Amino acid sequence: MAVTFNAADRVGVVGGYIGGISSLLGMLGNGLYNGGMGAPVMTNGYNGNPYGNSVVTEAELHDRLAQEEKISRLTSERDMLLSDQRNEVKMLEVYKYLDAKDKAQSEALAKFKAEQAVINAQVGANLALNQENIRDLKFTIGHLTKTVIPINNICPRPAVAEIQPTEPTAPEGGAAA
Repeated sequence: MAVTFNAADRVGVVGGYIGGISSLLGMLGNGLYNGGMGAPVMTNGYNGNPYGNSVVTEAELHDRLAQEEKISRLTSERDMLLSDQRNEVKMLEVYKYLDAKDKAQSEALAKFKAEQAVINAQVGANLALNQENIRDLKFTIGHLTKTVIPINNICPRPAVAEIQPTEPTAPEGGAAA
């Protein structure tokens, strides 16, 4: 099971940041371009104003901006929580994947160790048997020299050999130095 992370996993976090930045820019823009400082503000709905064409006092504007800021902050928090939840789900998936892989490797290792133990026992038994056979063979050879065997069984016609020493000769084609 392959676990992948894609851009959709991070949308909540990015959306929260964009919402917060947008509401701050909106507050700043309304203060600079619409007179600020307690003057009534006339909005025409051109910049995405959900309130339509109406005269808004500074107090109403601050209340509306505070509401929008609160909504933006709550949206950001919700998006962060959703992102954290998605991260936790992904981490749980990765943990389950790695845990299953670890269990499979542990089982394979245990199986290998069991098979190796059987092989080691067989090799040990074979070595013990060979050592016993070698010991028996040494014992038999050691006692063989003590047994009297007639010479006719070893060599049917023994011959008398005469050895006569000879003088060394010089190699062919060269003088002895």
